[in-house]
Amino acid sequence: MLRTGRFSEKIEVPPPAADTRIALFDAHLSAPVDGIDPEAIGARTDGFVASDMANVAERSARKAMQRAKSETGSGEVTQQDVMEAVSEVDSGQ
Repeated sequence: MLRTGRFSEKIEVPPPAADTRIALFDAHLSAPVDGIDPEAIGARTDGFVASDMANVAERSARKAMQRAKSETGSGEVTQQDVMEAVSEVDSGQ
């Protein structure tokens, strides 16, 4: 709803480009990584916005932590963790 005197123009802000989505993912991921392909992430996240990329980063890190708890090995985020997180965010889970 628009009220007089508030916002007189609507400005469309498109979703970020692939390189920006990759940068957003990197900025939000504070966990160590192992063999992540940034180009694959950029291609798979077409249409994602900044909050989606933050969600993907958080879910990826959680998956790595859960795997580290249940298995012997590192807790590094893998490409599989990221792709599973992308699928979950894309499906709205």
